[in-house]
Amino acid sequence: MRISDVSIRNAVFSWMLFAAFIIFGFISFMRLGVSQLPDVDFPVVNVALTLQGAAPEIMETSVVDPVEDALSSVEGVERISSVSKTGISNITIEFALDRNIDVALQEVQTKVAQAQRLLPTNVDPPVITKTNPDDQPIIWLALTYEKADPYFLMSYAKDYLKNYFTTVPGVGDILLGGYTAPAMRVWLNSKKLLQKNMAVGDVLQSINSQHAEIPGGFIQNKENSFNVRTLGEFIDAKGFDDMIINRRAGMTIQDPLNVVRLKEVGYAEESLAEVYRLSRFDGVQALGL
Repeated sequence: MRISDVSIRNAVFSWMLFAAFIIFGFISFMRLGVSQLPDVDFPVVNVALTLQGAAPEIMETSVVDPVEDALSSVEGVERISSVSKTGISNITIEFALDRNIDVALQEVQTKVAQAQRLLPTNVDPPVITKTNPDDQPIIWLALTYEKADPYFLMSYAKDYLKNYFTTVPGVGDILLGGYTAPAMRVWLNSKKLLQKNMAVGDVLQSINSQHAEIPGGFIQNKENSFNVRTLGEFIDAKGFDDMIINRRAGMTIQDPLNVVRLKEVGYAEESLAEVYRLSRFDGVQALGL
């Protein structure tokens, strides 16, 4: 006996069966879970390369081309694209949809490691990541300051605001757009350096040797043991100004009466590192979070 025979002889039963399928199918469809932002592993891998101060043309020929040649032999690659800027290059590798992204990531890491011997020696270690839309920021905040003090703006956002925002439930990471790190800048007078028979290298070596905390070891007696900390780092610009430059023409100055302090050939200033990026909101300098 065929199903069609049963349906013809029991027409009411057939209609009730079809109606049940429609009703329960509609209920199941309405209760079907749908995510607005599903966690999907796209088969896309990004390679970030950095060579400080290099022109885009140098990044393209000396850095990107050798890496792209090595990546072209990875299995399942459908498209390779790159964007080069001053000192920075990003290579995007797109794989077939059925490619296992975790396995592809390992193969990309292997190929990039093999190509590193062909890159300039001062290239920073490549950063290899897989693209995930969930990792992209979904809220941008603009932080402005009426007095337009960039140093205060950067320090306040990095040391205060960022720590508070990271404790908010659901926040995974805080990105700072247009951020420039605070830095201690030392300005030197070339004429005064010449009068003292000193070079910039003498000042740099003095800073490296004196602005450092060296392990002080322990002080021990029969009952106690104390760890010794040497406070060798300067905490403000005045400390740098009073620093003794103990080298001249590459040689150590032995005469204590003939020492030269930094303030005699220049001065130190609490400022920002080299500014390569700016962020503005309604025409006012701002910091994006």
